[in-house]
Amino acid sequence: MYDGLAKLGIPGNVWRRSHRELIAHLPDRGVVWVIGTGTGVALKDLSKSLEIVSVDASAEMERKARQSLSKHKVQFVWSSVQELDMTGLPIPDAIVFPYLLQLVEAEVWLEFERKLQAMRLTKHPDLYVLDFVQPPQHRVWQRLYTALLLSFYAWASGQKVHQLNDWFALLEAHGYQTRIRRTWLQGIVEFRQLAKV
Repeated sequence: MYDGLAKLGIPGNVWRRSHRELIAHLPDRGVVWVIGTGTGVALKDLSKSLEIVSVDASAEMERKARQSLSKHKVQFVWSSVQELDMTGLPIPDAIVFPYLLQLVEAEVWLEFERKLQAMRLTKHPDLYVLDFVQPPQHRVWQRLYTALLLSFYAWASGQKVHQLNDWFALLEAHGYQTRIRRTWLQGIVEFRQLAKV
């Protein structure tokens, strides 16, 4: 599903540049959880010194990710965000959400955060979020592009989607602060590194 987003409408250069930006800001060592790994193709350049926990709800995506990340140290977890059992998983230094949060309801995120806090973290991991955001829509192409995205999300989630969620506002309301921010397509695609304060 996730790589399908690129084929659906993200220009190839934006897809590559946005993932390169994300990877450039991740730590070189430690434990990184990737929630919604997809095929893993966009993450092949992750540091091989990292210990990666790859979470995806699709068995087919997991199979492809095993091929893409075969040279990395990866623990594969076949699970949705909603059903993820964090028991026994290594404590993360960073958590990556690549083009996923728009497919997740706010209540699901809050439960994910609650489970994370229950791990008795000594330091809360930074979040690395790469996703679509609701654009200003000053131009016709932005309105058309957003309508296409909403149609895709409605198909993917089985629910009617009226607008893209303002996930960054939700995260900031729950104690996260933006450290780094980059945008593409005049604000439609956004990357942020967020830290708990």
